[in-house]
Amino acid sequence: MRIDEALEARAWAILESHADKRWSHVDATSFALVEREQITEAFAFDRHFAQRGLTVMPALRVGDQCRRLDRTHESDITDT
Repeated sequence: MRIDEALEARAWAILESHADKRWSHVDATSFALVEREQITEAFAFDRHFAQRGLTVMPALRVGDQCRRLDRTHESDITDT
């Protein structure tokens, strides 16, 4: 999917304003699109969408379950 300049700019703004998070540019672009389209739920297997305030399906659990779903980070859903 190609993104327009406004969406690209919003993605960078999201990354800059949340520098404490380990979000990727792909995450931020998704967040910008979700924001623009007023989406409140996401089908995702990482905690970043939950950190952004979306309802995530399937639901992620804090702690060990989350670590099994997202092995790229060693922290749970409440961590940065």
